[in-house]
Amino acid sequence: MEKSYNRAAELVSANPIKWGFAVLLIIILVLCSGYYQRNSKWQRNVETGALSFSKLRYIVDNGDTITIIGYLKDNSVINGFLCKAGWIHFDKNWEPKLFCLYSGLRVNNVELGAGTWVSMDQKNPYMGVVYPQKTVVSGFQCMGGGGAKGIQTTFYSTGELREFFPPGEVVIGEIRCKGGVFNPVKLHQNGNIELCTLKEEVEIDGRLLKKGDVLRFDAQGNLVEYK
Repeated sequence: MEKSYNRAAELVSANPIKWGFAVLLIIILVLCSGYYQRNSKWQRNVETGALSFSKLRYIVDNGDTITIIGYLKDNSVINGFLCKAGWIHFDKNWEPKLFCLYSGLRVNNVELGAGTWVSMDQKNPYMGVVYPQKTVVSGFQCMGGGGAKGIQTTFYSTGELREFFPPGEVVIGEIRCKGGVFNPVKLHQNGNIELCTLKEEVEIDGRLLKKGDVLRFDAQGNLVEYK
């Protein structure tokens, strides 16, 4: 036993960098294996209540289910939501939190059309949607497309538009805002602008602001931050 210990010590002393790397690799593998153990294996052809899934799995954190992911075989009405066949996410109580609509539906006071992805979570006060294409909401063109991970538009819980990505320049009040996928526009619940990127130079409250500056306003329309 003592000889084995001495031999191991000699090997480590001879090449400490190599052995240090090996130990680090083992630690990484252990951590990764712990991560993957949080996801259950895919179950095939699952029937639960009136729902049929091609496959289903559970995401578990510290022994508690946080998300259920399934692939619906058929269009289904789930808790009043018209969920399209395909991928769907539930919370641990089987309440849909990410799904695609197979037909038009009013959700949280927002009219949504077929093919719209809806993201809802009790931990998040805002509803997110991904429209299948550019859509006019409250007079503003909102970009869409990209499926569940596409360009998202968000709404307050009472239905007012909160954040969107205009395809081009948009004018709100006297502010010309830049559009595109890198320039979100945020609105306060009263409809006043909260955040945008300037399309052109402008003077506000005696300050000369440059094109490309990101502006933030309070709900009363006062400039509170720019950079």
